[in-house]
Amino acid sequence: MTDSQIALLLIDPDPIFRLGLATALASEADLEVRGQLDPAQGLDALRDLLAPNPDASEQVWVIVFDLSLEGGREVSDGLNLLSQQQQAATLFLSSYQDSQLLQTLQQQGISGYLPKGSAIAEITNTIRQLATGAPHWPNLPPEPPALSSPQTPQTPPRWLYNLRSSGLKQIENALNQVSQQLNRENLPSLDWLFWQGRQRELKTARWLVNQLLPVEVVIQPSLPPDSPQPPDPYPIPLNEAPGALTPAPSLLDQFLQKLAFGLQNSTAICLELEILRREKQQELLYRVVKQLEAILEDLELLKVTPDELANQQSLILRELWQKSALAFLSPYISEWNNRPLFDCIVQNTPPIEENCLSQIPLSLDLLNYLLFESPLFIENVPYRPESPEAKTRASQLLDHLILQVANGVIQFVLNQFAELENLKYTLYERQFLSSREIARFRNNLSWRYRQDRYLENPKAIFESQYRLYTLDRGQLRITPIYAPRLQELEQLEGIPWLVTIVLEGRDALAPRVRAVVSFLGSGVVYVLTQVIGKGIGLIGRGMIQGLGNVVQETRYRRERMRE
Repeated sequence: MTDSQIALLLIDPDPIFRLGLATALASEADLEVRGQLDPAQGLDALRDLLAPNPDASEQVWVIVFDLSLEGGREVSDGLNLLSQQQQAATLFLSSYQDSQLLQTLQQQGISGYLPKGSAIAEITNTIRQLATGAPHWPNLPPEPPALSSPQTPQTPPRWLYNLRSSGLKQIENALNQVSQQLNRENLPSLDWLFWQGRQRELKTARWLVNQLLPVEVVIQPSLPPDSPQPPDPYPIPLNEAPGALTPAPSLLDQFLQKLAFGLQNSTAICLELEILRREKQQELLYRVVKQLEAILEDLELLKVTPDELANQQSLILRELWQKSALAFLSPYISEWNNRPLFDCIVQNTPPIEENCLSQIPLSLDLLNYLLFESPLFIENVPYRPESPEAKTRASQLLDHLILQVANGVIQFVLNQFAELENLKYTLYERQFLSSREIARFRNNLSWRYRQDRYLENPKAIFESQYRLYTLDRGQLRITPIYAPRLQELEQLEGIPWLVTIVLEGRDALAPRVRAVVSFLGSGVVYVLTQVIGKGIGLIGRGMIQGLGNVVQETRYRRERMRE
């Protein structure tokens, strides 16, 4: 092992992985990260990073890199540029384990390889080994033996080729949309990380489609054994016309991407989800998303019409809540009071449906958008489903739907299993383990339910608004949207109706009271400044003049005495 300082260059398309690796390597005394680069920045940035360094004679350089399998000729040139670095060792740290790819890299002069996910100790030891000049190529499979006679492969069915072409069209269209987002000016850092992750996933999916689904087979005569030609490990994507994407998977996937940032309640409202640990919050919301996706697929297979969907709206929400609760709780509890868990869920469905599911706004509009790509009405204006306004509104409605169903699941847990020990230690945050804290949390929720019923909901109805819970960069926020609610306003009675009357009276009296107070205030200011203020000014002026006369008379007397 070398005793010199080892300088490292990290080249990886994943910014989060680069940051994590640089942080882990910073704890090693003999390793120092000198630079980081995204391969998407191009060959010029790569050449600048690999330019001769005046400290190269004093330090040993190791380049840790990974290249996505897209980019065609530019990726090939970047790989050649890396392999030409005589003063530095190169480590291919990647999740790709294709034997042909690894053999090609070894033939081109790359020093070593490790799969992503290797322990940090193994990575540091390999870096030190490469710094000494020793290569590291673990578990390379042998070359497959040459066949004695060419075999004619069976032609796959035509529908499989069509499936490949359709999938690549959808992926290419999604990549174009992601590229447009990444090219936006003043893009926030978190948005940039999100779209980078989305781009990385789509490129991986495209590579898998290229690898797993067949292409048109063309039989060529075999090459002579003395002139081998290695295959190109970086397949170039097909230049096909992009096709339309289904809105539902993109919206659900977008929610899961936002969920990866966590769930921090930025409102002043107590929510049921707050009692769960962070990983359990994400697990519950993930299960709700998967159940919703399965229900949408079933509805598509059944070819439900818009009229049938309107009649089954409440049944769909009920089924979504029941399946989500069962999927989330079944690993922890199978029965309660000698009854199966599902029977307990069905029995407690009516109160959850009344207090939670029935309060979810515009759920029918969202389902029509997801299933039939129907236009969304925003402030009484219909917007095409592919428009940015419709996508934003659909995303907001979907966030609220998923969050409210998840809150309903925890409401059921708190009503039935609040003190069950195995659920408490498995699901709850540590500060909610005691019975007192659980009771306090439930009382806060009860107070919120009453406040929503008697104050906030009537106020939102009177203001023609819906208050949606939305998830933005890991922050749970309240987003008000306009919607006509005159019919609901006319049906209010009791305390909610009285609240609207009080609000209307305040709106009617407040401007007049403010005008009277403003008028009186102006009068008081006038009296203080123009009358009393001027009077005080005159008195002060007289006093100053009197003092001036006294000084002049005293000076005159002194001069007369001197004469």
